[in-house]
Amino acid sequence: MKKLLHPLIFVLCLALLGCSKEDDTQIIVEKGATPIVDVIVPEGASVGEPLTMKVYFVVNNGCGRFKRFSESINGNIYTIAVHPYYVNGPCTLNVPVLEENYTFTPQAAGVYTFRFWQSNEKYLERSINVQ
Repeated sequence: MKKLLHPLIFVLCLALLGCSKEDDTQIIVEKGATPIVDVIVPEGASVGEPLTMKVYFVVNNGCGRFKRFSESINGNIYTIAVHPYYVNGPCTLNVPVLEENYTFTPQAAGVYTFRFWQSNEKYLERSINVQ
């Protein structure tokens, strides 16, 4: 009887703890920068106060999500790009426009220019006067 009990317990454990046919893990793929199609910025700002800009960008399909902004700074000129990621799974084939807030806190007064990446050498530019 003991010889029969051990294999039975082993099979029962495998059945309860074994792998399912569904894979719950999502493969996440980050691709390069994606085009920014529009940006809404406030008319002005004050030194030391956060300024929020609404950034609209496209992703390749319904599985695209916002991952991060990248920026390079040269004086008061900020060049900004959006980097999405894509999850594995059934995706819609539309090309959605997503929105994400970019927050900037100016440390000094002056005119700041923001260049938002659209394609190779094409940028959407917005300027803000900080007082």
